[in-house]
Amino acid sequence: MSLSESFQVDAIIEKLTLYCKHFKNYLKYKPKKMEIEDLILRLRIKFGNKLSEKIANSSRAQKTNVME
Repeated sequence: MSLSESFQVDAIIEKLTLYCKHFKNYLKYKPKKMEIEDLILRLRIKFGNKLSEKIANSSRAQKTNVME
């Protein structure tokens, strides 16, 4: 028994954490049907941006605490 691709995409979207609530709602109510490859690409971009944002924030925090 195979599952339809749209069902698989919906299941993956539902498994997203509460941390991504706005992104989850954006994906869930998007009018265009999405394929798994598109979903994976969007998730990689989203979490890649989050990771680079965390790195930038941590480096800023380190610089602000240095006193000369």
